[in-house]
Amino acid sequence: MNEFPEADILCFPENLRSDPCEIPEGDEILNARIFAESTRSIIILPLIEKTPGGKYITTAVIDSDGEYLGKYRRVHVSREERAEFLIGDLGFPVFQASICKIGVTMSRDIYHPEPFRILSIDGAEVIFHLSSKFHRDFEYLLKAHSMMNQVVIVEVTPERSMVVEPEGTVIDVENSCFELPYGTLRNTGKRNLMGERVPHEYIRLCQRSFP
Repeated sequence: MNEFPEADILCFPENLRSDPCEIPEGDEILNARIFAESTRSIIILPLIEKTPGGKYITTAVIDSDGEYLGKYRRVHVSREERAEFLIGDLGFPVFQASICKIGVTMSRDIYHPEPFRILSIDGAEVIFHLSSKFHRDFEYLLKAHSMMNQVVIVEVTPERSMVVEPEGTVIDVENSCFELPYGTLRNTGKRNLMGERVPHEYIRLCQRSFP
């Protein structure tokens, strides 16, 4: 963490090998809160969360004053992962941080359109997608999610990080650091686009299961 003491937002890739901890009671969150306050940085921190019922793949969000804003538990868990992890049960929250509204998705969420649409409708100005590895189809999928939902998406993985803007521009991030003008987060046609939706036409999607 000390490598980026002047960053406004510190986001770390998904780490499925981290030691399970309690969120927000664990030492990992306490230490992150202290660091966030001392550096005035927002921290987006993926961890393995342990609970009495089992383990979740979770991301905690901490504001630049050290306040714990909440957590996202990964919803889309593969069949193999379900032997070890539970399916997330907190929905897709939007976190009101000091400088912007943040949404979080993780790993296999990228293959589903619903998380990005929900976060966009609920006001996320930037969505951070965290994964433990980079897949070659990520760039195409994130461009589609960004353009369809008119929201900035930041991809964070150990191999490659990038910023995807709503007009389809992809910016590769060198050394995992980048500058994103605040105006870019607000300069989208999201409200007009979302206004074209006809919600009642989508209800049946929730009533069908994949065969």
